[in-house]
Amino acid sequence: MRRNKLSEAREMFQECLYEIKYGEHEIVMTAKNIDEMIVPALCNLAACALDSRDFVEAGTFCEELLQLRPGHEGARFLLSVVKAKSVIS
Repeated sequence: MRRNKLSEAREMFQECLYEIKYGEHEIVMTAKNIDEMIVPALCNLAACALDSRDFVEAGTFCEELLQLRPGHEGARFLLSVVKAKSVIS
């Protein structure tokens, strides 16, 4: 059951990012829009991927987020967990 919820959440966040980037509605990428839409989606995608033990994808989402917001503490923390888990596994 939990795996299904994680899969559904990942799918929703990926659809959200796709719509923002390529959707029919032109969304101007202001700092506010990035902080309110893209940053939370990437952070949640990283967390879902980490929980699913998909360390490569989790790391990719963290790195993409850190390119947008280099000091983002959540992404830095998740990336450190990803690195630790991928060494252990």
